[in-house]
Amino acid sequence: MQLALNQAQVLVTPQQAQLGAELTCPTCGRPVRLVCGSRRRYFRHLSGQSTGAGETTTHLKGKDQLFLKYQQANQQVQTEVSLPQFNRRIDILVQNKQQQLALEYQCSPISAEQLSQRTQAYYQAGIKVRWIFGPRYEQPSRHQHQLMTQWVLNQPCLITMGPPNWTIKYRFITTPANSGWLRMKHEYACLRRLRRATTNDLANLAYQQGHRLWLCPVGLHTLVESWPLTTESLLMWQIRLLLALERTAPATTWTLATWQQWVNQHTQWATFPLLAAQQQKSCSKFACNSF
Repeated sequence: MQLALNQAQVLVTPQQAQLGAELTCPTCGRPVRLVCGSRRRYFRHLSGQSTGAGETTTHLKGKDQLFLKYQQANQQVQTEVSLPQFNRRIDILVQNKQQQLALEYQCSPISAEQLSQRTQAYYQAGIKVRWIFGPRYEQPSRHQHQLMTQWVLNQPCLITMGPPNWTIKYRFITTPANSGWLRMKHEYACLRRLRRATTNDLANLAYQQGHRLWLCPVGLHTLVESWPLTTESLLMWQIRLLLALERTAPATTWTLATWQQWVNQHTQWATFPLLAAQQQKSCSKFACNSF
């Protein structure tokens, strides 16, 4: 641990604390002691004491790192701030004249419902929130990617942090590689998935329109997503729209607004629990315009 409360209930770092001083954990309130190793100083719970209500060492270390980062940036920062009206404790609270910012370091699995409820609780309390995700989210699955998506600098973003460097990483939309060996690898993987997809609704829809799903010319499609915005893969979404276009009357024309409306009617958009409705709408417009 890198933070402890002294007798005056002031947070101190290992460099500020004195040997033999009475110190407690800011999370669980139990006694800790200062350890002065040959390479570094740190706080440790006394033998047999708890390290918090279900908190892992990584989570505790991450909160310490966030506190120190903002403290060193001359920000007014607090840890484990209680929100009694919502029965919540804020991991880190950063305050300035304009607003309050809650930092939540999430290491354990969490559902979309829990993320949405906690985020709404902060907004109802007039507090902006940033979710920073731990090591298990460094290489997110498609579902985790959608859970983690936040709105930063007017675009979707993932925020992670973990050992050994404890650097806060921001991941924005990028143009994926789409050529060479990587492209061939994706084409092969997509063809294998299409061959196995013989009983789903898209395969049946293609069959009814005189097509075989596994004969799709994958080389003509964009295969790697810049951001997972739909409930199905990018290739499947493109095929679904093309089949819908095939059923559309010839010479049909659209304005940009009617085109976006048409795409929305044929798309199952992913749910992003950390995005507001207008932000999710912006994501769907991005996908419509890039098709």
